[in-house]
Amino acid sequence: MSAIVIVQFKHDNSQEVHADNAMRFSTDIAPSVDGLRWKLYPNRASDGAAGGVYLFDSVEHAQSYAEGDIVASMRERYPDVSVEVYDNLDDASRATGAPIDPS
Repeated sequence: MSAIVIVQFKHDNSQEVHADNAMRFSTDIAPSVDGLRWKLYPNRASDGAAGGVYLFDSVEHAQSYAEGDIVASMRERYPDVSVEVYDNLDDASRATGAPIDPS
């Protein structure tokens, strides 16, 4: 069963800086995160709300990420970080076309 981590926070960066930070995570950090299959980048420019929706290959990897150094460093920069870990209903997700399986 896969798992989902949802991270939410607010920032006061410009959208350009925020987009650069997101791209840096995608290219430099994400490839080394154990079990991470993909990440979405929710962003609401009007009030600086942002976050991530991450799909992991297991609950163990998702929990490790949520409790690990990357999220800890986010908490240092953004004091209102919210992190939640969920089991994913893979079969129901596949039925709606969600990209659950590795490509």
